[in-house]
Amino acid sequence: MATIEDAFALAEQYAVDATLQARRPYRAMVREFAHGWCVWTEPERFDGPPAPIGSGAATVLDRETGLLAFYPAWSTEQIMESYRPRSATHRNWPPMPRRADVTHLLPGPARIAMALTKDNVTIQVASARGDAEPVHHPLVSRWLAAQPAGELVRGAHRHADMVLLSEVFRRAERAGLTETAQVWDWLFDPRPVSYFLTTHVPRGHSLHQLCCMTCQDAWRFFGSKVHPWKPVSPKEGPLVRAPEPGRFPPQVEDILVRAGWDGHPADPAARAPGWVQRIEEYIGGPLDAAATEAAVGVLSRYIHLRVDTVGPGLQCRRHWFAIGCADVSLVPRMQACGGRLGEPVFPIGEVRDCLGDIVVTASGRIFLIDQAGDWYLGADIDEALVTLIEGRMPRRLREDGSLGDPA
Repeated sequence: MATIEDAFALAEQYAVDATLQARRPYRAMVREFAHGWCVWTEPERFDGPPAPIGSGAATVLDRETGLLAFYPAWSTEQIMESYRPRSATHRNWPPMPRRADVTHLLPGPARIAMALTKDNVTIQVASARGDAEPVHHPLVSRWLAAQPAGELVRGAHRHADMVLLSEVFRRAERAGLTETAQVWDWLFDPRPVSYFLTTHVPRGHSLHQLCCMTCQDAWRFFGSKVHPWKPVSPKEGPLVRAPEPGRFPPQVEDILVRAGWDGHPADPAARAPGWVQRIEEYIGGPLDAAATEAAVGVLSRYIHLRVDTVGPGLQCRRHWFAIGCADVSLVPRMQACGGRLGEPVFPIGEVRDCLGDIVVTASGRIFLIDQAGDWYLGADIDEALVTLIEGRMPRRLREDGSLGDPA
């Protein structure tokens, strides 16, 4: 049975989709009637009269079944008159997290992973960012244990999509399904649907984000139809002369130079402050002076550095990453990390294929923030680069601000 909250969640989903596609703001509209709710969107209008009620209405959420019926752009009166009870047949796909279910996870960066059964029941889990280790289904635990350490994405056992796989198996067993192959016939779509949550988009409805390589491998191993990720081969070629011989291991030097680093700091006034100003404009005020100074020191030397060396590392999988490139909308997660550390931090980069943010603290330490936790990369940017490029397992920040042992 559907509720008014489900209707508003559906309307929000439509409004965000319309906003992203039209590149102008749309608002969610809901109107209740005897058999359910009419759901539609309309553009935000800052001048002139508002749009007529019901304009663009195209969906009915059935109160009894929770299923959807779709209509042309009729008025709500026309839809309510023509709709017949329990005539809706479409499921709401993909499923979306509800605001009430995820607010306690903010400011994140939590990730929600969801699946929908053919009985129209949504299975929803969140990534495990706390100190407690997730408890996986035995099938998933055995698969994880069998993987070479250097092949696994850092903290993948905490990822929402991996936790979801375990929960799907548990729910399937309770439903009487004894064979793995039966699980995929039981789901509406045999693939996970995942969303990141941020303070500014509480329901996480940016767009569905693909899961990491390890989670994809696990789902595919058990027979799901997750599309395989496309591996990228590391750049190969003769070693080049390092700008500062001995500063990095030879392989790291080669990768850095090929990624565009020449070892010579640029004029900070010409490169870094533009990024600082962008962050300050976003949060509506000045940043901590010490954290800003630490960030400028990194950005003046490494800004626009792009490292695309991926694949197995010494202890965990290596990822594409960049310095001087980060999403300012994720500042709240940065501030939450700084609160645990007891010192302010500043964003300086991102890790693309595991959707993480690289930050520097006021004291110059480097951390990586992702859905599995906050990770200590090194005491300075040089140590952090070695950790990322060689695929070393970083230490994880506990909830009390202390550092745990490498997993």
